[in-house]
Amino acid sequence: MTERSWKTMEEGVEEYVSELIKFRKKEVAGNVFWLRLRDLDMKLDKWREMCPDANVLKPTSAEVAVREPLRTVLLKDLDWSVTDPLKSVEDAVLVRLGRECMDEMRAYLLGLIPGRVKGKSRGTGDRLALATTYFKCFRCKEPMPYVRITVHQCFKDLPAGREDEDGEDDTTITITSMLKAARTSAPLYRTTDKVFFDEEASRHAEVLIRACENDPNKTTFADMEALDARLECVACEPGKRRQAMQWRSALLHSIQHHYATDNSPISARWKVINDPDELQRIEAAEKPAIEKGQVVRQCRGGYRIKVPACSNQEMWNKALREQSVAYAQDSSMANFPPFVRF
Repeated sequence: MTERSWKTMEEGVEEYVSELIKFRKKEVAGNVFWLRLRDLDMKLDKWREMCPDANVLKPTSAEVAVREPLRTVLLKDLDWSVTDPLKSVEDAVLVRLGRECMDEMRAYLLGLIPGRVKGKSRGTGDRLALATTYFKCFRCKEPMPYVRITVHQCFKDLPAGREDEDGEDDTTITITSMLKAARTSAPLYRTTDKVFFDEEASRHAEVLIRACENDPNKTTFADMEALDARLECVACEPGKRRQAMQWRSALLHSIQHHYATDNSPISARWKVINDPDELQRIEAAEKPAIEKGQVVRQCRGGYRIKVPACSNQEMWNKALREQSVAYAQDSSMANFPPFVRF
């Protein structure tokens, strides 16, 4: 190669080598960042020891990684020269960041509730605790109370960032590019079109709650769980024997079998069963099913597990009664058994 020909190539070669160095630097940074996230996950595995508050969900590493001071700690010196940078991060800092994540999630979900719906229950306390508050997922059909939507599996695989976010190129090292490289998921409250307020479920719940002689603008999930009523849909043909169900199953029955458009009346009509003899027959019909155990289908995974019916129902009861995300399950909120003939 002559000196003249090198001069014509020199600038392009230097630029190419410079880009290779940047790509390599980002590749190393991505590997180091992934290891730091793994270490952060291990610290968060002890969440219940750090934060005994059952109303605060354990955050993901990606959620707290974007918040200071963790953001700075995780991005500092992304090479192999620094070992265990998270050692300086105290548990109290993680708990504070976890509470911030929970507050942001609650604010996001409250913001999804239409103003006309909020107006009905103004001054009644926590709107998320009302038995008329439901959300729906962009993939799933069943209405979800607050305690389920927070742990819903469909939000576990949402990408942490878009390809064009912040105008980043392939060699830029930012918290967004590192989270994308680590294939983390975006938290529920950072999405824009994945979860919605379920007005249809809210309307069906109003009819059901009024049938129990309660005010739908004030009645909470805890109130309905404590009532533990057995209901009969008088709009359905009873067949050879009448059908009784608990309130959560009754709500799902109403939505599935008495679908109504936005303005049309809901055809479901509910009767609360109070006769002692009838309640005794219902209890006798429920007992064999409860003793056999309940098969629970986990969302999207497709697999089924058999659990003691009483334990699964107690977990759901506790989650709804206390609005406690620590007991939330990503499974149908239907009671078990869903209904019995008596």
